[in-house]
Amino acid sequence: MRKAGVLAVLGLLVLLWVGAVVDSTPVVEVALEIRVHTSKGPGATDLEQVVVAMISSVPPGGTIDVMMAYLEEGDPAGDVPAIVEELLAAMDEGVKVRVLVREAPTCSWLTEMGINARRHTGIHHKVAVFPSAVMTGSANWTSTSLRDDWNDIVVIRNQDIRQSYWTVFEEAWNSVENCGS
Repeated sequence: MRKAGVLAVLGLLVLLWVGAVVDSTPVVEVALEIRVHTSKGPGATDLEQVVVAMISSVPPGGTIDVMMAYLEEGDPAGDVPAIVEELLAAMDEGVKVRVLVREAPTCSWLTEMGINARRHTGIHHKVAVFPSAVMTGSANWTSTSLRDDWNDIVVIRNQDIRQSYWTVFEEAWNSVENCGS
């Protein structure tokens, strides 16, 4: 799986290079840091902890914009998933959080928890845009996806790439209304 993740990242870099070659705009070298985390196989990482660490690293006044096809809700006993707990803690510290999800019940639950959430039935993204990075990959933010399935999370630290993902998020966010609207 690690090989597949590395190949996907290399493919992205080739696409970026091809885009730069085809475009007549002068090419500017940029700093690029990519970290690939996988849930299974050699060097496997606890993907939930990768997400929690990224959320907790956002300073007060920062933003977290999440576009997640499936995000785990709390259970009937009132237990809240660690990622949602961390989003709520970040909000308590002054971080602006917006979450775009696919499912109506998840959207309603997030709204009840106090998170600014909207529903977009057309998304299949697994993206979170942070102030200094973008997180993407194959993993939804559910326990099955993060722990049981073979998935990856890729953290890209590059402001141009981050801005591109943020632009997509913003367009999707502005195309729908708040949950229950």
